[in-house]
Amino acid sequence: MPDQLRDPIEYPNSIFIIPLSLFLILNSTFLRCSSAVLYTRILVGHQIITAVKKVLLFNILSIFLIFGAHAQVVNETISIGTGYTEQTWYSLMDGSTYTASKSEWDLAFDLSGIGTSILVNSSKGVNLWLYPGDNSDYATLDTTGMSTTWKKLYNSDTSWAYGAFSRVQNGLSIGWGTYDPITHVITGDSIYVIQLANGNYRKLEIQDLTSGTYHFRQASLDNSFNADHTLTKSDFPGKNFGYFDLDSETSLDREPYYQSWDLLFTQYTGYLPAPYTVSGVLSNYNTEVAEAYPVDAATYTDYSSHSFTKHINGIGYDWKSFDFMSGWVLEDSLVYFVKAMNSSVWKLVFTDFGGSADGNFYFSKEQVYVSGLQNANEDFFLNAYPNPANDQLNVAFDLQGDQETEIALTNLSGRVLRQRVINAFGLEVVTLDVDDLESGIYLLRVQNGGRVKSQKIVIR
Repeated sequence: MPDQLRDPIEYPNSIFIIPLSLFLILNSTFLRCSSAVLYTRILVGHQIITAVKKVLLFNILSIFLIFGAHAQVVNETISIGTGYTEQTWYSLMDGSTYTASKSEWDLAFDLSGIGTSILVNSSKGVNLWLYPGDNSDYATLDTTGMSTTWKKLYNSDTSWAYGAFSRVQNGLSIGWGTYDPITHVITGDSIYVIQLANGNYRKLEIQDLTSGTYHFRQASLDNSFNADHTLTKSDFPGKNFGYFDLDSETSLDREPYYQSWDLLFTQYTGYLPAPYTVSGVLSNYNTEVAEAYPVDAATYTDYSSHSFTKHINGIGYDWKSFDFMSGWVLEDSLVYFVKAMNSSVWKLVFTDFGGSADGNFYFSKEQVYVSGLQNANEDFFLNAYPNPANDQLNVAFDLQGDQETEIALTNLSGRVLRQRVINAFGLEVVTLDVDDLESGIYLLRVQNGGRVKSQKIVIR
């Protein structure tokens, strides 16, 4: 046997080393179901060798996952601060967190292409009422009967798409305004009174959403203060929401890149059935949750026997309850399965809750399904190494067609820091210099035609 076929194959960023002969035996024994053929190209450090065995690139990834992705139970502690003063976004894949003060915003505006939802920060103590008259009454608005007859509005606890301003919808009305299917402009038709956390009242009108920009205005009830504002979706690339503080009259970029998190630990308004501020966990767009109860929480992993929901409160708050004698009590025999954006499935078991004393959520997580085993004709392989990276990042990907391919490395705000465009065919390795980037989490995106793949990158 030639010397190069005796050498071990070391996969970048993995925890195992196997001889090529063992790779071929395993491949021929366990993975004979492959239909397409191509010469397997295997990364050895920074070089590519061609193996004698013809297999799908799919098979390489399968072997990698068989040996390198054994599930491990990881214990985590996520905090939202003493007195629940913070919000913390969390990634299941790498355990990274992003924390921001919950008190720094009043309104949150949906940034998605067709999104119109506007949230109110009820966990901060902000209250919102819908004025029962016409928006032509803005200058002369009378608050008589507000606390008794006006409709008080809250965010939905099942969908990000139904913020407090968007709860009353009918036909072309999206809550705060009416959609024009010809101009695609949403024109405001409602007036609101908002009580800020400091107790001050303002009247508020969302005037329109035109070409991706929200126009809105606020005023004191006696009209001694008036201000007009805008918030433009494109100013917050890669985010779910853009935030606004009414007192300081400033917009805020305060959440991580939407693909970098799965769960949000926070206070929010739940329904018991009456609206009530609770502390719990909400899920990101395109993240699904299934609940298994009662089961053996230590050993149960049969996620496929349960229905997944896209409701953002799939985990929610009710995995715990408060006993005035013994304090916080957790539901036993309860398991949550979380299906992330990439379809990987994680098992979560809550083990403790610190309450307002420290705001700590304690839980264990275990990956029970690894996504990414697609046919090479339908998708493409992507792996960046080393990860974490210090000086250089090698981006390896395999394509079946000769097309222009864009490689971009962005920060969590969506700003492109490194970019390469090449004509790629087959297995390619592109090296990016990252030695001048600050330590932190970044997002690598490779786009080939209509196909896009992403990977989180850690720079040390």
